[in-house]
Amino acid sequence: MILAIDTSGSLNQIMIWQAGHFYSSRWQSGKSDTEKLLLQIDKIFRQHQLSPSQIKKIIIYPGPGSYTGLRVGFSLVGVLALANKSEIYAATDKNLRKEIIKLQKNIGLIKNPKPIYQTF
Repeated sequence: MILAIDTSGSLNQIMIWQAGHFYSSRWQSGKSDTEKLLLQIDKIFRQHQLSPSQIKKIIIYPGPGSYTGLRVGFSLVGVLALANKSEIYAATDKNLRKEIIKLQKNIGLIKNPKPIYQTF
């Protein structure tokens, strides 16, 4: 399973690819972005009898965008990747379907990106 997340703007989105099928959700960002993100992922998993443990690869859109939104997305991706030993990739485009297809073809994505807000 591939999970793709974009929390960079006023319209957040997630997309899941599993066994040849795409499942997606979009919603307006707001004050409870973390809660909404988790609820949307849970909703898709329940609707299609999927499990978070099936996530093998995660794509995150790294921005530019809302600092808080990006932080929320990167935080969740980090937790999911750690829990599932998933690989993380940075999207180069906000079109998540296109990014999933690129990952399947092994082109154009950055593996293990550093969050843009991380400082050294």
